[in-house]
Amino acid sequence: MDPTISVEAVKLTKKYGARMLFSDVSFLVKAGECLGVTGHNGSGKSTLLKIIAGVVRPSSGSVKIRNGGLDAGEEERLHCLGMVSPEMQMYDSLSGYENIMLLAGSRGLTLTAAEAGSFCERLGLGQKGTELVKTYSTGMKQRLKFALLLATDAPVWLLDEPSSNLDREGKKVILAMLTYALKQGKLIILATNDEAEVTYAHKTIALS
Repeated sequence: MDPTISVEAVKLTKKYGARMLFSDVSFLVKAGECLGVTGHNGSGKSTLLKIIAGVVRPSSGSVKIRNGGLDAGEEERLHCLGMVSPEMQMYDSLSGYENIMLLAGSRGLTLTAAEAGSFCERLGLGQKGTELVKTYSTGMKQRLKFALLLATDAPVWLLDEPSSNLDREGKKVILAMLTYALKQGKLIILATNDEAEVTYAHKTIALS
């Protein structure tokens, strides 16, 4: 748990040509809190998460991630953030375990196959973690994304429609992950219109 982590957005605006996606979005989220971002399809929920992650530039405004009271630089920001989104890519030619170990390695972490397997177990994948990702259903891939997120141990979670492609049991697993993360002091920014997910938010903003 890092009680000093925070994400602050100040008057974020995003335009695509003449089209205004959203404007003057401001918020402050701290460790142990969840911000819910709601809005109709096309309102910019996913784009807002990408701006926070630093992969899309805002038209104006700023996002600051502070760690220990200091603004995180570009490299530190990458290590602070973990993301689950529909656009997240995994290596189909590798097993679930191998995907987890590869991502952990990119974060400077060394995981054994047994440790990777423990993350798969927590997401209900069981021995499926030893199988190639190309054999996974969409729901299994969604669970694996959360196993990858747990493996990074990032203090900030950016979640874009986290229950998508999941059956009822899968949704229960993901909601349990949200409970766990908040108890661990994770900072969560959650883009969703799912009523069950929104209940986890301490504060919400609605994009129109």
